[in-house]
Amino acid sequence: MIGQPTCPACSAQRTTRFFALRNVPVLCNLLHETEAAARATPKADIELGFCRHCGLVYNTVFDSSLLDYSQEYETSLHFSNRFQSYAESLASDLLDRYGRSGRTIVEIGAGEGEFLELMTSGGQNQCIGFDKSTSTATTTAPGLRLVGDYYSPEYGDLRADLVCCRHVLEHVAEPGTFLSSITGLLEPDSSVYFEVPDALHMLSGHGVWDIIYEHPSYFTAPSLLHLFRDTGFHVTRVESVYGGQFLSLEARLGEVANEIEATTPTLEELEQIAKRFVEQFSLELGEWSHLIEHELSEGKRIAIWGAGSKGVTFLNCVNGGHAIRSVIDINPRKQGRFVPGTGQEIRDPESILADEIDVILVMNPIYAEEIRATVTELGRSAEVVPVGSV
Repeated sequence: MIGQPTCPACSAQRTTRFFALRNVPVLCNLLHETEAAARATPKADIELGFCRHCGLVYNTVFDSSLLDYSQEYETSLHFSNRFQSYAESLASDLLDRYGRSGRTIVEIGAGEGEFLELMTSGGQNQCIGFDKSTSTATTTAPGLRLVGDYYSPEYGDLRADLVCCRHVLEHVAEPGTFLSSITGLLEPDSSVYFEVPDALHMLSGHGVWDIIYEHPSYFTAPSLLHLFRDTGFHVTRVESVYGGQFLSLEARLGEVANEIEATTPTLEELEQIAKRFVEQFSLELGEWSHLIEHELSEGKRIAIWGAGSKGVTFLNCVNGGHAIRSVIDINPRKQGRFVPGTGQEIRDPESILADEIDVILVMNPIYAEEIRATVTELGRSAEVVPVGSV
């Protein structure tokens, strides 16, 4: 351990540094128009620390000035039937609890409004989405308005019944300050729904490729609960969802009758899991490097399916990643663009026909069956291999 970094969530100086990843792309989800631009993408180091006071895992050398989220930043998962079904189920569940008509719902980090459109309940709710990277400030969906800006005190006259914030908090350098800024925009009876990647899933070895520079923070259930309580929220629910990959939390500022008491695992258990992660990552890195080198030496044609964070980390870390020429993604916004760091062109699923792919490495196992069905529909017999486990 070098020094005593200050935790960005609780400000404690009780951090153990346990893992380092060197020279990785600063923006995994930035769409590059040329191979040269992709290969020249800025890179930086990641050094993960574990806060023994609140349980937060965070990049102790994170520099927010290196990041620039623009309209070329793309992370939407809604092109997957599997994810879309999850989003629809989540929206229905939230509407059942918080109201299907006459509600004002704000989403922070709304993207192109895919999820928020589900929350309009056919135009019966007023929904406003904030996202600096949104490509449009208007939408034709009834009851939905997109704002190409951050949600800030400038919009203090907008009082929401429900604020949704999905997969944004992990991108924030100072999550406590971020949450405090939101409390000033809420009424005591307003509710919030937050969703973040579950760091326990990553640390347990199921998502070792989820480490990216865009994420200064990695939340476990204890750290997420601690953060919200420390900011003045009363938490009513913390759950692991989407096959254990995400953490969801619901809370409000006013008093509640069903505030949860505690979460597991304990901080001591989490610290031990974090320390074992170093060995787990090294093992995964070695095994996949060996497999790729062996398959390529046998003349096999390999494709990576998934040009998101996992795919970019994998390609930039494993030996042989630069030699894999086929990268597939069903998101049409990514197709024709290039992978940060390694420079492969991102192509549509039909490319497995032209490239005569033998092995497809699926970067997120939760989509494996969906991808197998697509491969079968295309009349191919390529082997579909999940990278990791759900």
